[in-house]
Amino acid sequence: MLQQLGLQQLGAAFGAALIGAIMNQLLSVRLTGAAAAANSDGQLDTAIFSRLPAGQQHAVAQVFTSSVGTLFLISAAIMLVPLVLSLFVTEPPARCSHTRARSA
Repeated sequence: MLQQLGLQQLGAAFGAALIGAIMNQLLSVRLTGAAAAANSDGQLDTAIFSRLPAGQQHAVAQVFTSSVGTLFLISAAIMLVPLVLSLFVTEPPARCSHTRARSA
């Protein structure tokens, strides 16, 4: 039980790191043009966002929402792999741990 909990935490940490890495990559590629003012070394600089003109704020928000949508689709595709694999898992038959007393 304790080992399973450790594996679940490890899996959750790995998943969060993977999603974060994908989101950073999406933002670094898409923060160009009007949204480039919020690009700080390939990352979204939220401190600058409130000081940008309205047009640039809209462009940055558009890039962010588009990246979140793409990230959602990538996550759904990643989740399909274990779903398909789970269809091939068979459950072993249950064994009785007790025997019935024979009536005489």
